[in-house]
Order: sequence, then C-alpha cells, then structure tokens
Amino acid sequence: MIIRMTTRLLTRRTTNRMTPRPAFSHTLLRLAAPALLLLLVACGGTPTRQTQPEAASSAEAAYRDGDFATAAQGFLNAASLRRGQRNYYRLRAAEAWRENGDLNRAREVLSAGGHKGLTGDQPLRLNLLLAEIDLADGNPRAAQDWLRLPPDSVGDAYLSRYLDLRARAFADTDPVIAAGARARLDARLRTDERAANLAEIESLLDRLDDARLQSAAAALAGGDPLYPFMGRLLMRRGLPLPRAFDRGIEFARDLPPADADGWRPPFQVALLLPQSGNFAAAAAAVRDGFFAANFSETRRHPEIRVYDSGSSPESSRAAYDQAVADGAGLVVGPLSRENVAAIFAHGALATPLLALNRAGELPPPPGSLSFSLAPEDDAKAAAERLWTQGLHRVLAVGSDDENGRRSLAAFRRQFEARGGQVVAEAILPSDSPRYDAVLKQAVTNAGGVTVDPETGIPHANATDAVFFAVPTAQARLLVPQLKVQGIQGLPTVATSAILNAPNARLDRELDDILVTDSPWLLHDHPGLPSRKAMGRDLDSADGAAARLFAFGIDAYRLSGYLQHLTGVVDARIDGATGQLSLDGFGNVSRQPAWAMLNNGRLRPLVETTGLQ
Repeated sequence: MIIRMTTRLLTRRTTNRMTPRPAFSHTLLRLAAPALLLLLVACGGTPTRQTQPEAASSAEAAYRDGDFATAAQGFLNAASLRRGQRNYYRLRAAEAWRENGDLNRAREVLSAGGHKGLTGDQPLRLNLLLAEIDLADGNPRAAQDWLRLPPDSVGDAYLSRYLDLRARAFADTDPVIAAGARARLDARLRTDERAANLAEIESLLDRLDDARLQSAAAALAGGDPLYPFMGRLLMRRGLPLPRAFDRGIEFARDLPPADADGWRPPFQVALLLPQSGNFAAAAAAVRDGFFAANFSETRRHPEIRVYDSGSSPESSRAAYDQAVADGAGLVVGPLSRENVAAIFAHGALATPLLALNRAGELPPPPGSLSFSLAPEDDAKAAAERLWTQGLHRVLAVGSDDENGRRSLAAFRRQFEARGGQVVAEAILPSDSPRYDAVLKQAVTNAGGVTVDPETGIPHANATDAVFFAVPTAQARLLVPQLKVQGIQGLPTVATSAILNAPNARLDRELDDILVTDSPWLLHDHPGLPSRKAMGRDLDSADGAAARLFAFGIDAYRLSGYLQHLTGVVDARIDGATGQLSLDGFGNVSRQPAWAMLNNGRLRPLVETTGLQ
C-alpha cells in the first residue's frame, strides 16, 4: 500500500508539472523523502503528523538557538494540538515574537488567549507581556492593571523587568509609585545605566509639592530604597526629615558609650594618603589637619595609622586591604576621585570607608561615606541664601570648566527646588577676556534692562540678584563688563572659587560680593585647633593650603561622629569647613560660612544662613 501511495504521489507531481505550486512544496518533498524511505524499509505502518510534545520540543530548541520566528510558529502549532495547554503555548509564541522585536505579532497571538490554564510564573509572564504591549500602544493606564502586584511578591527572575514596566506605567499618574519602582531597580542595574535612572527618580520626585513629599516620605517603611531620595529632596527644600538615614555604618560593638554630643570614635583609624605624585602636596595638608585635630582633642581618640595609598587604583585598594588586615575600625581616604571610584566599585565593604572625594555621579556603596570640598556645596548654599533673602530671580554666571559647570548645575537645581528661577545663564569663554557677547545674550534672556530717565542708571527688568561660579581672574574682568551691559548694584553671591588667587589691590572691583568660605579661615571656633597658632607652626595651615588643612580637621572630626550622624535625625556637627551633615546616600553635605569682600579683603559676616 505504501508503494502504491508513493507511486501515486510521484505520478501526480509529474503530470501536474506545468501547474504552479507554492515554492515550499519542493522543500516539503525533500523533507518527506527520508521518512518515506524509513516507512518502506519497515514495510508497514502509516505516516502520522507531529505530536504536541514534539512540536513544543522543536519550538523550544529554535527559541534556544535564537530562531524566534520559527519558535513562534512551532509554539502556535503546539497550541493547536492540545486544547488544555493552548494558552500556555500562545504565551510562549508571544514571548518568542517579543524576543524577535515584533510586539504587533505578539499582540495578535494573545488576542485569542487568556489566563485560563496558566500555572506557576506563567500568569505573571503574561501580565508583563500585556503591560509591555499596552505601553508600546501608548496606553499606560491599561498597563497599570497588569502591574498591581506588590514588588515583594514578584520573583527575582522577573523583578527587574517588572520594576521597569511599573515605573514607566505610573510615571505620568503617580510619581511616588514610579519613583519607588526605579529606586528598587537601581541596585539591579549596570553601572552605566544607574546615572540615568537616578536622574529619572529625582525628576519624578521634583513634581511633588511639599505636603505630598512629606507625607509620602513618612509613610515609607524602614529600609525602603526610596527614602534616601525623598530625604535628600526634603533637605533641599529646607523641610524636616521624618527619621534618620540608615547607612549601615557598624563599628566594633565593644566601643565605649558615646559622649553627650555623639562623639564615639573607633579604636583604630587608618589614614590612606599618597606620599608622592600629583596629590602629595594636597595630601600633606590634609594629613597635617587630621593630626592637628587629633592632638587638640581632649577626649578619647583613636590610634591613627598612616598608609601610602600611592597614585593608582590598585595601590589604593591594596592599602585599604592592608589597613583592614591590621585591624582598622575605620579607613579614611584615599584622596583622588579615580582611586575612590576604584574602591567603591567593589560594592559594600567589610570595614567602613570615609572617602576623601566623590566617585562621580554615583553614591557610595552601603556602609561607606564620601566627604569632599565639592563645588556643589558652595553653590547650594548660595542658592539657599538668595532664596531666604527673598531674591527669587537670578542671573547665573560660571566658568567654562568642570567646577564652573558643576556649580551652575547644583545652584540651578537647589534654587528651582525652592521655587526660584534662574532667568539666564552665561558660561564665560576660557580663551578670551572679552565676555560682552555671552553677557549681552544672557542679559537679553533675563529680560533686559531699563535706564532710569532721571538718573541715567540702568535697572534689570526681571533680575533680583547675580550668582558667580568663577575664579578670581575671571571675576575681576566679569564685574566691569556686566556693568557695561547694565547689570550693577544687584546683590551678588559667589562660590569660594572667587578666592583662589586673592590680591587686595586688584580685588577692589569685587567689593560687596558675598562669598562662601570655610568658617575656620574666617575666625577661631571652640573645639577646633586655633588657626593662628597652627599658622605659626605649619606652612600648610596658611595660604593656599589652608582649606585642605581645614578639610583634614573635619575628616578627623567625622571619624568620631559617624554613628551620631547616621543614627540621629537632622544631626549636624560644626566643622572647620562648615556645618556638616549626611544626605541619604552617604555623602557629607557641607554648609559653609559667609563673608563679604570689602576693600579687596574678606570680612566675615556675623550671621550665616543656609540649609537648616
């Protein structure tokens, strides 16, 4: 019978040679030939169609090989062979089309399916796919219906995808839910993906008014990864924290109890600083300030061991490891951004690290902290002062370098978070002393000026104050050129960059500008080494190195107050570089003091203002 069937098949193929056939019939015949030969050899039986397990197995094999289109067709074939598992194989077919980059076909496949018969993680997988399709269709509200599960109930294998979809679905309607999803997602992202995710979280939270921000922060459970973001924004807006940040700083359990003000240093502190190379001079000033603070401390203080961190990431990591092996309860350093980033890249550390720089945009890992003389601190303080003085429309001017741009960005963010408006920005060219073009454009963008017909004095139309983030040499050229553009007589604040090369004779043009600076450089403070006394004995305590000396003083003070700062809500300490506190990410925030330039010299103000 088999021979007769084969003969008829071949005869029919020959006699119909002139009849058009689908192109795939040749392929089918070639594929069928081996099976027919086996049947002839067996001399019995009849050909059968593929079974459901065979179809599914072939489809899964194609999926593993990356042939997703073939896999999708195979899963649909399996769905047609067994009613009880139809929805499961439709789901697999849709997943294959998704992997193939074709959500339209995935949508078509799922339009005839549903959740009936799905078990285990299959309903969740279907929900994720349906949510993704709705988002692609521009229907985030429909996607929300598929993403109502609490994140804690989603398995680890699907959590990253679930959080990403949930963040996208709720972004327009509920920024708290969206930001919460992104905050949980952050720890699961690659390093190169985190910066954009962190910026998106801040953008979402910026949409909350003060009342919603406060109530949402208070409602978060302990350890919620969104709390550091909300807490930092509360601090920017001058609002109280509902509870302290938890950075997981743990010292030896047998430490003596803390003093009344929170002083509780570890038994042993390792100081990692380079003894040669580009940072050696700066490191020497930091080291001198660190030991000066130690010698002036009358209470219990730690044993200090100094390690050469070298000039490379590898040598810094080796110094850290050696300090830990030697029993350090806290490691302070290294100094360069590159070396700090290299240690932070290892993630959570066994022994707490107080790094003396920041590692770029990403925060320190849990259990570590970062302290630096960041230009952002001065800029935030300037924004806060102008806002509290009722000056809400500001023209901002910065230098065309990293510090200038970072300062402008930090000023704008802090000022706008408080409700102020940066009416225009100007970036001064680094290759020319002529600023007239950029200043004229900035003044125009800020609303221009009007000349008083009686006095002939120009007045800015929509500008209350001016902010400078420029070094001394540029500031000397900037002030007279701003006057030419009609900007004069306005309150002006500047970062400490304007003090990088002071000269009393040349700086008279800068009179009446308010400047942020380290309190220790302006006058003596109780509990801190005397600057006059230190200046007589140590070159590093005077001149250009003095700010780094003050930085070293504060690095030492932080070593004794870390547990206090991390465990007490709104805790702050008065330091040599300013009032110190922690944000939710382990960065030490610094509120500097204020002084005014007068007759080319810096005069401290009696009062200070800023983040409270």
